[in-house]
Amino acid sequence: MQEIEKKIKEIDDGVRYLDKMLTIAIENDLFETQPQKEIQNSILTKLKEVRQIIEKKTDTFDYPYCHYELSKAAELYFKAVKSARLSWRLLNIYAVHVWVYLITFLCLVFIFYYYFLQPNNSFFIFLNTYQTGIDAVVWGIIGGLLRGLWWLWKNVDKRQYRKTWIIWFISTPFLGGILGAISYFLIFAGLSALSESNNENETPNTFLVLAISTLAGFNWEWIVDQLNRIKERF
Repeated sequence: MQEIEKKIKEIDDGVRYLDKMLTIAIENDLFETQPQKEIQNSILTKLKEVRQIIEKKTDTFDYPYCHYELSKAAELYFKAVKSARLSWRLLNIYAVHVWVYLITFLCLVFIFYYYFLQPNNSFFIFLNTYQTGIDAVVWGIIGGLLRGLWWLWKNVDKRQYRKTWIIWFISTPFLGGILGAISYFLIFAGLSALSESNNENETPNTFLVLAISTLAGFNWEWIVDQLNRIKERF
């Protein structure tokens, strides 16, 4: 009985995974032509049939048949993907435009560092005055870009990229920069309060600011949680 339950779970997981990929493909407008719609209907029919067998959960669970039908459904899905236009696959499977955007933004950040923070640059004196704050924003942006790249790789690898996520990916560097700036202000405010109580002039450690700003840009939930804790204290 335990062996049967294990096989049922294996098939059920396969059905759920393929059903999720099919839903994403529908959202990404894969099944637009009549031949592709027929493939979509065939996949849905096979998944429905396998689900009905799973729901019965009898001792005579037909594992070979379910495995075969699930394999045929997966074969039809990949057939539909391969028959799609190359431009569709590049945009909706591999998300090439998002890769280009994130990597280009990351390159622009390093160009900013290389060009504007040179001692012979006219902006250097002005920027040097607010160096730590600017570093916090820039490394927050880098943290946001790293989050975007990691999340993109993870979902492209699973074939689960959704085209509706484009706004989220566009926002990642900006949200990272904003949260990096907020983390800098929190550190600066904390040190200011500490210096007033100790009558000493405290300055934030640059490496600490960079580390926390990058973490804030990468892990939005963490910095929001810190802000909520501060709000609760006041």
